[in-house]
Amino acid sequence: MSLEFTFKESYINTNILVENQYDLFEILTKPLYQDNLVKESFIGKVVAREKTYPTGIPTANIGVAIPHTDSEHVNSNAISVGVLKNPITFKVMASPEQTVEVSLVFLLAIKDPKHHINLLKNIMGLLKDETVLSTIINSNDNKIIFNLLNSYILEGL
Repeated sequence: MSLEFTFKESYINTNILVENQYDLFEILTKPLYQDNLVKESFIGKVVAREKTYPTGIPTANIGVAIPHTDSEHVNSNAISVGVLKNPITFKVMASPEQTVEVSLVFLLAIKDPKHHINLLKNIMGLLKDETVLSTIINSNDNKIIFNLLNSYILEGL
């Protein structure tokens, strides 16, 4: 059974300059609200969930975060991506007492939680590919990032 995700070039933001997670989540959530993919409660619940269940992941060269929240705050599956100009601090998923400076964020809106495992598996596979991560972080071209992520993460869902 395939999982449908809404993902557009306009859901990719590069050179984001923010000082905190909330401002970042506002930027990443905006196009999802505009396309009615998430409910008004979404951003607040993402912030709350991140405090309780952090999503920062240190990789070899950059920090990544995969914030999300419960499906009741989602209308339809979607992904919003942020590439930060300057990293911001997230707590580490596996060790919340530690922090990681994050430069790449995948904000997930998942309506059916039973089917998100393959998406997370694909994202984790991407995190092991330093060449692709470097291309994403260093690109200002949404089309390049979109094509990379579309083929790497969403194919086969």
